[in-house]
Amino acid sequence: KDTVMMEVLREEYTEIGEEIKSYELNFVKDNSTSFLSVLLLERMMISKLQPLDTIQVLYDGLPESLKQTKVAKKISENISKTTAAEIGSIAPDFEGKTPEGAPLSLAQAKGKITIIDFWASWCKPCRVENPHVVRLYEKYHPMGLNIISVSLDKNVDKWKKAITDDNLTWDHVSNLKFWQDPIARLYQVSAIPQTFVLDAEGRIVAKNLRGEALEAKVAEMLGSSL
Repeated sequence: KDTVMMEVLREEYTEIGEEIKSYELNFVKDNSTSFLSVLLLERMMISKLQPLDTIQVLYDGLPESLKQTKVAKKISENISKTTAAEIGSIAPDFEGKTPEGAPLSLAQAKGKITIIDFWASWCKPCRVENPHVVRLYEKYHPMGLNIISVSLDKNVDKWKKAITDDNLTWDHVSNLKFWQDPIARLYQVSAIPQTFVLDAEGRIVAKNLRGEALEAKVAEMLGSSL
C-alpha cells in the first residue's frame, strides 16, 4: 500500500525496459550475422518494441544465410502482411460472399473513390456510424464513390437484418468468421468500425476516418478528380 514506493518501482521498471530495448537494438545493428539477432527481431516484431520501418531496415541488413532460416522467413512474411494495408500501398485484393451467397471481390466493387468499411451487426459504434455513411453514399455515389462493407458477423440472418434495418444499399461481403475473418486479418483490423479510403488506382490514401473527417476526405478526392 506504499504508493510512493510503487511509483518509484514503476519508474525504475520503465527505465530498465528502455535500456533493454536500446541494448537489443544496438546488438542487432552490431551483430547482423548472429542468429540471436534474428530471434531479437522476432521479439521486436511480436511485441511491437520497435517501429516497423526500423525492423525492416534491420532485417534487410541480415545476410542471406540468416534470411533463409524459418524464423527470418516468418519475420519477412509478417512485415509484408503489416505493410500490405498501410497508407501509400495498393490495397490487397480480396473476395468474400455477398448476402446472397455470390462471390464479390474488391476489384469488382471499386469506383473512382472506394471505402472499405469493416463493421458488424453486433458492433454498437458501427451501427451508430451507419446513418452518416448512408448520407455520404447517397451524396457522393453519383460522383463515383463506392463502398464495400466487410462484416465480422457470425450469424448470416443478423448480418442481413442489420443491412436492411440500416438501409445499407452498397456492396457487402462476409466470411461469417468473427475476428478470424481472413479479410480483416489481411488488413490487420483489430477493432471496428474501421475504414480504408482508396483512390482510383486502388491505393490506400487514408485509414480509420469517420464522420466529418471521412466526408471531408471523400469530397476532397472527388473534387480533385473531376
